[in-house]
Amino acid sequence: MIRETFLRHGLSAAAVVGAMICSALLLAAAVEDLLQSKITTSVRANAQAHAFNWTDRFLSTTPSATSMIAEGAASEEDIRRISDPILLGGILHLQLFNKDGVPTFVTGHSNFDPSRAQTENALKVLEHQQPIVELFHMDHSDQEELDHLPEIANLDAHDARDGHETHGDLGEHESGEIPHAFAQAFLPAYSPSGELQGVIQVNVDVSHLMESLEMTFHEVGEYLIVGTLLIVLVPVAAFAFRAWQVIRADKQKLELNRFDRLTGVLNRNAISDVLDTHFGPGKDPAGLGILFIDVDNFKQVNDRFGHQCGDQVLKHTAAALKANLPGDGHGDVHVVGRYGGDEFLVLCPQATMDDLRAVYSQMRASVRRPIDCHGTAFVTSLSIGAYVAQAEDTKRSALHAADLAVYEAKRRGRDQAVEYEPELGEKATHFSRPDERADGETSPDPASGATA
Repeated sequence: MIRETFLRHGLSAAAVVGAMICSALLLAAAVEDLLQSKITTSVRANAQAHAFNWTDRFLSTTPSATSMIAEGAASEEDIRRISDPILLGGILHLQLFNKDGVPTFVTGHSNFDPSRAQTENALKVLEHQQPIVELFHMDHSDQEELDHLPEIANLDAHDARDGHETHGDLGEHESGEIPHAFAQAFLPAYSPSGELQGVIQVNVDVSHLMESLEMTFHEVGEYLIVGTLLIVLVPVAAFAFRAWQVIRADKQKLELNRFDRLTGVLNRNAISDVLDTHFGPGKDPAGLGILFIDVDNFKQVNDRFGHQCGDQVLKHTAAALKANLPGDGHGDVHVVGRYGGDEFLVLCPQATMDDLRAVYSQMRASVRRPIDCHGTAFVTSLSIGAYVAQAEDTKRSALHAADLAVYEAKRRGRDQAVEYEPELGEKATHFSRPDERADGETSPDPASGATA
């Protein structure tokens, strides 16, 4: 009797324990599937937003975008631009289809033969005018996986194995392999007038985001295996919060890349992007007010008071410029950016020289507030070149005019503003000064405020 009771209770206990273990395992498996689904949804949404941002930038800053989509015709300068790693921002591969669904342009290998799946996706986008985003996730060592994905093997895998190039090296990694996770996005391309031009297909590298989310998942998943129903719910909530943090941090990182870390104003690349929106084919730059600003005697401040004081001067100057921008000073209409070590650029659309005069007068007065550094008070000043762009100006010629004006302000003794006049010199396509700041190639990168 006792043995039978013990056996019965033992079997019951074993059944309960087994049921709990099975329930925990089933719940863990269900939660794993759910979390993997959330990972995929989050990564796909992030990739689609990234692809849209890059495509908008490509269409607005590439003069030959329309001809590239229609017939594959691109200038060497545009090919160089879309192959620039700084401008790519995680884009691995670019492919264009015209409005008939015919492929016209591709970056990567020379044997351009898109798969049926890619062509079908392009035709679907043209028909419904809705984006299509597909996520591919594979192990780096699993090369056989590529053979089961003809739309990838036909393009990116071919690039990784053979190293062929047609236009730039957009699809080529330093490791010679494609990333283990990337999204293939097919997006409708519209002209400035709203007319559908074709389809832009880009491959977006989502490896970093996927790895971050998966790492978090595996850390949480270990506890889910041995958890109970209540314990399972806790890591699920923790994972959801952590996934949200990772995505938010990724978005914040992308946003921070637009701003100078020391002064908080737009950095050189970001202010150059703003300039690109005002110049180029189909753009009328007339009325764009440009203030080219140099901090006077900045090298002497660094030498005499130290780089910490130099950083303080730059932050003080940036704050004074932002505080005196027209309007609220926080929009994308009137902007200020750090263009070099001690150089700033202020852009005021739809401005006259009288408008610029009022702006730079307030900025000069504001920046002259005393700065206290290590118990020593001193006053800084600015040399400013002012120019209002004309309809025939290019980005280079407009910056050249403002640069000539600021150079003249320094020549006259600094601490003043000079408004550009033709007498200062003919606007040319090449700078007479060695730094060639409008070209954006040799001017110092403002990575630290301690540069002279």
